[in-house]
Amino acid sequence: MKTLTGIRLINWHYFTDQTIILNGNTLITGANGAGKSTILDALQLVLIANLTEIRFNVSAYSETRRDLLGYVRGKTGEENSQGGFLRSGDFSSHVALELADTTTNNTFILGVVVDVFKDGSYSHAFYKWENTRLTDNLLVTVTGNKEFPHNLKKMKDLARIHQGLKVYSNVQSYREDLLQKLGILPERFFSLLVKGIGFSPIVELRKFVYDYILQEKDIDITDMRENYQHYRKMEDLVEEILKKISNLTIIKDQYQEIQRLTEVVIEQDYLIRLGSLEHLAQKLQQTRSEEKKTASKLNETKTAIKTLENKLQTLTEEQKSLTGALLSNTVYQELEKLKTELNRLMENKKTLNEELETLGKDLGLTLEFLDNLVKENLFNTAMDWTILKDLHHAIYSDTEKIPEKEELEKYKTQLNQVSQSFNQELWNLENQLKDLEEQITKLRENIKQLEKGKLQYKPEVNQLKQLLEQGLTEPVQILCEQLEIPDEKWQNAVEGYLNTRRFDLLVGPEYFDKALKIYKEVRQQYRIHGVGLINTEKALTYIDRYDQGSLAEEVTTNNPYARGYINLLLGNLMKAQTEEELKRFTRAITPHCMTYINHAARQINTDIYAQPFIGQRALPRQLAIKKQQLLELEEKRQIISHRHLTLKNILAKDYSQRINLISIHQKLEKRIELSQTIDRTKAKLAQLDDTTIIDLQMRLETIDKAIADSQQEKEQSIKHLGGLEEKIEQLKKSQKNISFEITRANKELKDFRNQYPKAFPLALRRYLKERKTTNPERIAINFRTNQEGQKTQREKVQSKLNSLQTNYNITFQFGGSPTIQGVSQYLEELIRLEQSELPNYQEKVSLARKDAEQEFKEHFISQLREQIEMARDEFTRLNDALKDVQFGNDRYQFLITAEPGKRKYYDMLMDDYILYGSDSIFGNYFQEKHSEALDELFREL
Repeated sequence: MKTLTGIRLINWHYFTDQTIILNGNTLITGANGAGKSTILDALQLVLIANLTEIRFNVSAYSETRRDLLGYVRGKTGEENSQGGFLRSGDFSSHVALELADTTTNNTFILGVVVDVFKDGSYSHAFYKWENTRLTDNLLVTVTGNKEFPHNLKKMKDLARIHQGLKVYSNVQSYREDLLQKLGILPERFFSLLVKGIGFSPIVELRKFVYDYILQEKDIDITDMRENYQHYRKMEDLVEEILKKISNLTIIKDQYQEIQRLTEVVIEQDYLIRLGSLEHLAQKLQQTRSEEKKTASKLNETKTAIKTLENKLQTLTEEQKSLTGALLSNTVYQELEKLKTELNRLMENKKTLNEELETLGKDLGLTLEFLDNLVKENLFNTAMDWTILKDLHHAIYSDTEKIPEKEELEKYKTQLNQVSQSFNQELWNLENQLKDLEEQITKLRENIKQLEKGKLQYKPEVNQLKQLLEQGLTEPVQILCEQLEIPDEKWQNAVEGYLNTRRFDLLVGPEYFDKALKIYKEVRQQYRIHGVGLINTEKALTYIDRYDQGSLAEEVTTNNPYARGYINLLLGNLMKAQTEEELKRFTRAITPHCMTYINHAARQINTDIYAQPFIGQRALPRQLAIKKQQLLELEEKRQIISHRHLTLKNILAKDYSQRINLISIHQKLEKRIELSQTIDRTKAKLAQLDDTTIIDLQMRLETIDKAIADSQQEKEQSIKHLGGLEEKIEQLKKSQKNISFEITRANKELKDFRNQYPKAFPLALRRYLKERKTTNPERIAINFRTNQEGQKTQREKVQSKLNSLQTNYNITFQFGGSPTIQGVSQYLEELIRLEQSELPNYQEKVSLARKDAEQEFKEHFISQLREQIEMARDEFTRLNDALKDVQFGNDRYQFLITAEPGKRKYYDMLMDDYILYGSDSIFGNYFQEKHSEALDELFREL
């Protein structure tokens, strides 16, 4: 047995060099911060060694941030604070434990030396010193009155001299020797020591059990995981092969469907060809019969035409005789002369009426134009157009009452004046609209800039500011942008009095001369005038010079140049609340912008201050003003646009310049004269005695009608004859074409039979069956329609097949040709997979499952069951120890049950079937009984 007999702490936190002698059980007590945890952490460092496992300050029951460097340098302050250090520079620290072997009475030392450097780095090593005690000079070098702890190099040098001293080069070797030296302790000693040092009252029993009773033991599941992954990989491969087979089977089915549809299409093709061929033969026979009938009709028509020609000859001779008798009659000759004259007069009047109607339309449109002007109130004075309306009425009434020529001349002049006047007004309105559009566009741009926070100045202000900034490479300010007027009451007064000086430019005193030179150079080129350039050096002299009660008090600014300039301008201009107060001052102004200077009162023009430029109120007020101006301009544009559109539409129908009132008057006079002449000619015709020629005329009319009827009948017969001849020619041509079609169809049927000989007998039987109820033409039509549907269906199936082939190539990285011609590659792949690949991989799955199950049973399950049994044994021993221990009147025993949340795992692991059952754990029985636990377990693994 090994007992701790002494502890030496050199440069360890608050301990500079302290040796603590121990004898048997030792109780360490003290106030907070006295160093209890410091001693225990020193024990941890030597007895655990591995800094990743050590939990410094764990015994203090609080969250800790202590570390080795903090202990050796002596970090001060609270645990979580940014305190200082007791030690700095280069130094060495030791923690050494003296232990005694109660069996041999020998002592030995276990310790650690830490070398700390001024840059904050450190190095350390552990050592063991046999048959040695903790004497005062053991770990230090004495020089004069000072002691210096041995550093790491010194300890290594001593190890070469003292056989019992060993300085370890690595922690693992030290820990292995430590376990042997302390009595062949298990590796668990280190974790239990940490737990033991930090042991606190049992508050949570489960945590106590896990931390202090049960030993954590890892199970190597690498082989099992690899076997299971291999098994799953094999299963996935089989699954992929089955997916391939499934996809290829669908491809095969689609290909077979295409073959079936192709057979149907071939059979239908036979039926269409047979029906078409027989229908052609029937057409040829019908055409020949039709030609014979048409030839017979042709001969009959020729005979009828000959008869009509003989009849016409007789009638023509009789007509000549009657016509000669009429032409020699004087009454007939006079009658024909009057009729000819009357027809000429009537034709002239008709032509004249047509001309008048054209002129009347233009006159009517002109009257409509004038009425519209009146309706739209476009005339300033009323005008009487009655004469024009009478003229328009005369054109269409055939009256002899028409307006006088002189009156029409007057109206022609008036029409010209009206047209010219309103065309001039239309031109003026267009110019007004153009000007308004330009103003609105400019105003909208101003509003847009104002909405962006940019005040709008005259172009010359911006131009000069830009030129100065380019020449000076320094910013130039506009005066108004540097000012503020807190009291709105005096806003107009300041704006109005400053007027254009609001836009004067500010530059630093050191830049004024150069700025003035630039101004001088550019004023003519850019036509810049009226913009002020402030001498800021002079302005500064007025920075504190202004009269109390002056308008300068109402202006604030952070710019000293602006301040001085405002004082210069407004510093002696006094504020008068009313106009009556003005004469109390030499120079004054009211809030309403009435000035009093040199004993004269003068009102500032409101246009000057209507648009503000100074202070925060300037931008919103300008924006409101501009928007109101825009609204007014748009309303004005709307009114003018309406009048412009109205006038334009009316003037579009102005035909006043096209009409010639004098020409209309002349034509009306000529029409009256023609009407009178026609009436006289009709009267002459009525006075002629035609009784002597009536009988001749009636006979001649009868002969003329007979000739006309016979001639018409002859022409119809000739036309009919031509039609018959043309029909015979067409029938002969049709016979030739049909014969050619029959020859071609027979050849194509023969070629088709040679291409698909096996399908012909079945197709012929089907055709003969159809022929019993259906004519050949209908058979061809019906099956052609049906065939189109079958071809469409085949195209859809083929498209689906190609899509399936493409998807298969993409999904399974297959190199087959995704066409109907490449189907054989997919069918060969299906055969290979079904007959070779699938059986091969199914066998591999069986072997992999067997290996995974064996590894799962023999290693993982058996080790878990073994640990469960070991845990039970631990609790049994603990219960045996507790059975005779009494806590007051109570006794305690541990009951071991499976945790409810993990009960399914416990039941599965403890099921004897897993080790001794005849079926596989992947079989139906075990899967059904423990499927949830098994699935979750393998998912976690």
